[in-house]
Amino acid sequence: MYRVISLMVGAFLLLLSVPAIAQTADRSEIASRFCEGGDALASAVADLLAVAAGDDMAAMGWGHSLVTAASNARLICGGEGEVFITSPSGEVIDAVRGEGANPGPDAHSPVINLRNRRILEVLDAALSLRSAPVRAERETALALLERRVGELPVSFLEKAAEEEPDAALRAAIQSAAQSALAGIVILVIFALPNGLTDLFLRRGQGGGDGGGLGRFLRLPGTEGQR
Repeated sequence: MYRVISLMVGAFLLLLSVPAIAQTADRSEIASRFCEGGDALASAVADLLAVAAGDDMAAMGWGHSLVTAASNARLICGGEGEVFITSPSGEVIDAVRGEGANPGPDAHSPVINLRNRRILEVLDAALSLRSAPVRAERETALALLERRVGELPVSFLEKAAEEEPDAALRAAIQSAAQSALAGIVILVIFALPNGLTDLFLRRGQGGGDGGGLGRFLRLPGTEGQR
């Protein structure tokens, strides 16, 4: 029974770990959704999360510049669907082509609600964890993601851990991935019918707290329980 349930849960977790969108939309479409706001912006963030989990460093850098501009009120929406970014030095560039541009009289800043600001914060940290050249920046990004670990695919954290050159930071990322996975497993267990949920939560024979669930998750301190 344990083996069957483990396989079922494993298959479900595999689906959950895949990035939300397999193929990323083109840059102009993603940028325009930032100006639409609301659910459109949230879907653009999902596309950029797929970029963050991929191997295209140029696309990752572009996405990071867009997210940073939106988070710091430096994104400008043109009157005809164009999107512009104001650099820290004050130069205005086309967000898609990367060339200097004039936004025009109808340009305005997008309205970003609190929910989308939160998800932009997570995406900014995710992109920093993958692409920031300085260890301290990646460490700061991880500190935020550890508090919001349930908002990222486990596969993203595993990939970030694989390519992290610093051993201590790599171990911290792996720990965050394990925490995210454990959280998903617990959600799946509590979604099972009551009888199966009780099977996982039952105390192990011979005493010891958290026997059933602890053995399934292989939590620290439960390895010796049988």
